[in-house]
Amino acid sequence: MTTPASPDGGSGTPAPQNGWGEPPRYGQYAPGHGPGQQAAGAPGAASPQSAPQYGQHQYGQAQYGRQGWEQPGGLPPMADKPGIIPLRPLSLGEIYDGAFQAVRHNPGVVLGFTTIVLAVAAAVGAVLSLPLTTIFADLWSQFEDAVATGAADPADLAAFNQVSGLVPGLYGVAIGTSVTLGLATPLGMGGVALSVSESVIDKKVSMGETWRRVGPRWWFLIALGLLQGVAVFLFAVLMVALVAGMFALDDGLGVLGIFLALLGYLAFVAWLVVRTLLMAPAMVLERQGFWSTVVRGWKLTRGVFWRMLGIYLLSAILVWVLGQIIGAPLSYGFSFASVLASPVVVQIGVALTTLVVALLETIFMGAVVALLYIDTRMRREGLDVQLVAAAADR
Repeated sequence: MTTPASPDGGSGTPAPQNGWGEPPRYGQYAPGHGPGQQAAGAPGAASPQSAPQYGQHQYGQAQYGRQGWEQPGGLPPMADKPGIIPLRPLSLGEIYDGAFQAVRHNPGVVLGFTTIVLAVAAAVGAVLSLPLTTIFADLWSQFEDAVATGAADPADLAAFNQVSGLVPGLYGVAIGTSVTLGLATPLGMGGVALSVSESVIDKKVSMGETWRRVGPRWWFLIALGLLQGVAVFLFAVLMVALVAGMFALDDGLGVLGIFLALLGYLAFVAWLVVRTLLMAPAMVLERQGFWSTVVRGWKLTRGVFWRMLGIYLLSAILVWVLGQIIGAPLSYGFSFASVLASPVVVQIGVALTTLVVALLETIFMGAVVALLYIDTRMRREGLDVQLVAAAADR
C-alpha cells in the first residue's frame, strides 16, 4: 500500500499535528531549524513549492511581496477564508479586522487566559509595591519637611499635605504593577498568538489546551522581555555616558549631545522592537529552543522593517487612544473617590486602571503581532498552503 503524502510534500508516516506551526510539517519545525532537517536551499531540502497541490493547482511563488494569489481549483468559494482572515498575504485592514475577529471567535482564551495571567501579575505587583511605598514615603517625608519650612500660606500647606499622602502609594503601586505586568505581558501575548493561529483555520482551543501549550514556554517569553529590557537599559547608559563626555568637553556640545542622544535612543528602541517583534509568537508556535527562536524571529523581520514599524506605530497609537478613553474616566473616578475615602482607594484604582490598559494592549497588540507573523510567513514561506491543507483536514 502506498504511504500517503505528508503535508510538507514528502512521504512517510505523518508527524503529530499540534497546530499549524512551521514548515515543512504542519505544527512541527521551521524550515532548516528542526532536528535532522536540511537548511533552506540545500539539496533535498523542503521548500514551499514542494507542498501538496490541493485541487491540482499550484500556488504562487512563496516569496515576500508575491502578487496574484489564486484560489486553488476545486475549493469551495469561501475556502480561502475558513477562519478570521483570508489565507493569502494580508492588507492592513485585514490584519486589524482579523485582530477584532479573533476576540469574537474565541473570547474564552483571548480574554479569559489573558485576564488571568495579567490579574495574577497585577496582584504580585501590588504585593511588591508595599516595600516600594515605604521607600517613597521616607523620601517624600523629607520633601514635606522642606516644603513646610518654606511655606508661607497655611492653606497651601494643608492642600499639599492632603495630596502628599497619596504620592508614595501611587508611585509604589504604579512601579510595582508596571514591572510585573511588563514581565507577564509576553506570556499573555503568547496565549493570544496561539488562539489567533487556530482561529485562522476556524478552530478553537480551550483554556486548558492553551496553558498546556503556552505554559511550558513561560520562561522563554519572560526571558525575551528581560532581554529586550536589558538591551534598552544598556543603550540608555551608553547615551548618558556619551552626553556626559560631551558636556565635559563643552556645554554647547553637551546640549547638542542631549538632542542627538534622544534621537538615537528613539531610533534604537524602534529598531529593536521591530527586529524582535515576531519572536514571541514564534516561541509559542514553533516550539524551538530559546536562542534558535531569537535567530528565527530576527531573520523573519529582515527586509520588512519599515512596513512592520508603520503597522506597529499605528497600532500603538490606536491602543493609546483606546487606553485614554477607557483609562481616563477610571483614573478621574478614583481620584475623586480619594477625597471621600482613604488613599488606599486611589492605590487600588491605579492598579485596576493599569491592569485594564495592559489587558487592552496585550489583546490587541498580541493579535496584530500574531497576524503579522502569519502574514510574513505566508508571503515568504508559503504558509498559506499548509493552512489551506489544515483547514481542509478539519
